[in-house]
Amino acid sequence: MRTQSQALHLKFYTEPQYTHKIFDIIEELLDIAVRDKERRKEFMIALGEALDNAITHGNKLDRNKVIDVDCQISEEKIICSVKDEGNGFDHRQFLTGPVSDFRPMSLIQQAAKGKLGGFGLSLIKKCADEVSFSAAGDQVSFSIYLTTEHQPAKSKGPLAS
Repeated sequence: MRTQSQALHLKFYTEPQYTHKIFDIIEELLDIAVRDKERRKEFMIALGEALDNAITHGNKLDRNKVIDVDCQISEEKIICSVKDEGNGFDHRQFLTGPVSDFRPMSLIQQAAKGKLGGFGLSLIKKCADEVSFSAAGDQVSFSIYLTTEHQPAKSKGPLAS
């Protein structure tokens, strides 16, 4: 059984080929370090959404901007932060809406009105046990607990049925 923590820091340009490689590297590390397949899957979903948000919304696909990813893996939990070089945003506006705001037809209607955003953040919140944002709104951090004695009671998030 693992007794040491592992840390991974990756800094890369907003290039699609880098992003796919980074995702693969982290997934490979988790396959070795984390036994619980469901928790690995939840982490990778949250990471994918955080990376997508950093690339698309934060760095606005600007290949000259950088993304920082920090992951710490211990026996108890995985902690990850994703930081972009964007202007940040007020994350609270996307996490306070009712469940109906995140249903497919509602999302389509919002997109038709030019109002996009919030679904990825809600998915991160649903998959992770803890989620926080920097005051500037340019960094998301999330944790996933790996042992049941450390897992907090999951609240019914915006995607809960």
